[in-house]
Amino acid sequence: MPAPAAVPAAGAAAVRERFLGQHETLLYLVLKTGLPDHEIFANVSLASVMALPAGGAEREQQLRRLAPYQLDFVVCDKSMHVVAVVDVETAGGADAAGIQQFKADYLKRAGIRLVRVNPAAMPRRDQVRALIVGGAAGAPATNPPT
Repeated sequence: MPAPAAVPAAGAAAVRERFLGQHETLLYLVLKTGLPDHEIFANVSLASVMALPAGGAEREQQLRRLAPYQLDFVVCDKSMHVVAVVDVETAGGADAAGIQQFKADYLKRAGIRLVRVNPAAMPRRDQVRALIVGGAAGAPATNPPT
C-alpha cells in the first residue's frame, strides 16, 4: 500500500463555505420533501452513473472523458437504481451549452431521464414527483412555471 501524501501546509486546504449553492440547496430540499421514498445525491460525476467497460484501456479512456462532468443531482429509488438526473440550469455561453448537450446525449443513450430546473421557477414539492418520475425515460424535461 502506498504511503499517504504529506498534509498540505496550513491554509493550503480549506473547506468550501457551502457544499451546495443557494439554488442547489433549495432544489435539494424540494427533491427530498417531494420524493421521500427516493435517495438524492448531489454533485455526482457523470462517470459514476454510466456503465463502463469492465477493464482495460477503453475503460480508462471513458473514465477520463466522463469524470470532469458533474451532475447536480442523481435521484435513485430505494434499490439504488438511477431514476433521473436533475441539473440546475445555468446562464452561460457556448461552452455551457456544449457541456449540457454532452451530458444530455450520454444520459439519453443510457436511458436516464434528465430534468433541467430553472432556478427562477423552482418546482413546488407537490410537483416534484410528476416532474422527476413521470414522462419517458431519457427525455429531457424542464420544470413548469410556478
